[in-house]
Amino acid sequence: LGAILYLIQAVIFAHIRLPNLDEGSYLYKGYLLATGAYSPFQPYGPWINKMYLSFFIWGWVQMLFAPGLLAPRYFAVFLSVLALLGVWIVSRRMGNRWLASIAVWVLALNPALISKYSTATAQVLIICMVTWVLVLSLAEERPLWQIVASAILAALMVLTRENMVFIIPPLIL
Repeated sequence: LGAILYLIQAVIFAHIRLPNLDEGSYLYKGYLLATGAYSPFQPYGPWINKMYLSFFIWGWVQMLFAPGLLAPRYFAVFLSVLALLGVWIVSRRMGNRWLASIAVWVLALNPALISKYSTATAQVLIICMVTWVLVLSLAEERPLWQIVASAILAALMVLTRENMVFIIPPLIL
């Protein structure tokens, strides 16, 4: 029920939230990069002030589905619900079903967070990646393929936002 409430709110926010400068930058620059109309460090092109993957992902979503605002926002909703599933899995693994349910409800009852994760920005990419790095790496006796997948996802996370490099040392420990 908490996940359904979260999803309903996320879809509503995806439709009613006004775009901001960050979201427009990710979408426009990402589309230019994904279509090949612009390459990084091209003279007289837009300034790339973040890691490339944070732009490319939104550009690929627009190329795959449709240019504009709605397709990337629906993808952001999908990623945030996927992150919610990851939170439930980690909480259940580290605690129990009740703790996992509480974690889902805490997120489902936080409209500010849902609103932020319903837009096409790097934050929703990172929260999904962090959650699934934890899903794949936390717990005893993880299979090798999950550890490798977690390491690859952690590397992609750093290529999406450079400040996520600080996640790597605790993950190794």
